[in-house]
Amino acid sequence: MGDFLDNMKKSKSLIYFFFLNLILIFMILSIGIINAQFIQDEVDILNYNGTNSNFYDQIDQYQQNYSFDENHSYENFNIFYQNLDNYQWCAQSFKPSLPVLTKINLLVYKTNISCVFILSIRDDLNGNDLVVMSKGSDEISNIENVKWITFDFPDINVLVNKTYYIIAKCYCGCVDYQQDNISCYSWIYGIETQYYTGESWIIKSLNSNEWDNYPIYDFCFETYGCSNRPPNAPKIDGPITGNIDNYYEYIFKASDPDNDDIYYCVVGGESDSEICMGPFKSGVEAKATFSWHKRGSYTVMVKARDINGAESDWAYLEVKMPFSYSYLFLNKYNFLNIANKILFNIIL
Repeated sequence: MGDFLDNMKKSKSLIYFFFLNLILIFMILSIGIINAQFIQDEVDILNYNGTNSNFYDQIDQYQQNYSFDENHSYENFNIFYQNLDNYQWCAQSFKPSLPVLTKINLLVYKTNISCVFILSIRDDLNGNDLVVMSKGSDEISNIENVKWITFDFPDINVLVNKTYYIIAKCYCGCVDYQQDNISCYSWIYGIETQYYTGESWIIKSLNSNEWDNYPIYDFCFETYGCSNRPPNAPKIDGPITGNIDNYYEYIFKASDPDNDDIYYCVVGGESDSEICMGPFKSGVEAKATFSWHKRGSYTVMVKARDINGAESDWAYLEVKMPFSYSYLFLNKYNFLNIANKILFNIIL
């Protein structure tokens, strides 16, 4: 009888040891579980580590030659504004060969001026601005350190071979050589250049709105464009609150202006890794499922990338995971304490 009881105690100890090890293994797996899981049906998963860039830009129209006067200074026209009848603004026409205009570089410098330099694009010299961008005087060099200034504005659609105008202006300054009072920006130009699809223009009175044409001069400029436009930023649809250790589905949808197929590149769950799904037809939804194992605030992020590499802006959705009772069992200290009590009562 004594041997039988001893064997029973040994069996119970072995059972206790067995179940305790199972619980320990489960706890380790729970701590190391993948924080975000993507569920996808017949979709290729591609990993990308790149970031959004303007790599799809390409130079389109340009006039890069400049001239010097007899004093070996850059030939230029001044840009300033003292009043309605004493100012000077400049323009350069061009004809794009690409349907999307993305940015423009100008060869300009400053002289004793503090107001902003303003660039705009028009399809008529006295028409409305299609896009406007400014640069502070601290972003433009003086004549001793002349360099190209980049105006990287939101992409605009243009008509190929239609004439457009780069307008350069400001709202301060003065040019009085007799009083040695010079405060202006200067746009450098070339004389009798090889750029045949545009011309330079000057206006000196807003009261008349008359631009003077200087066909033998062309200002120094570069336009950039692309034939491939990036997708629109995706929309995210899904819950913004939930409990930890539950799975939640999020739906992403974006369209591409060129109707190109697109990938959805997503960051979510407790992972910072970017995972891309696709390709999908433009406007077709993609789905991903996430699970969070810790309380806190999280961000689901997604961008769209077309098959040519152009990327949209990121879209964001804030998600909060409040307190969950399952936390008591996933906490490694409470977990062991509760497990020991339960197994001790069951076995004994």
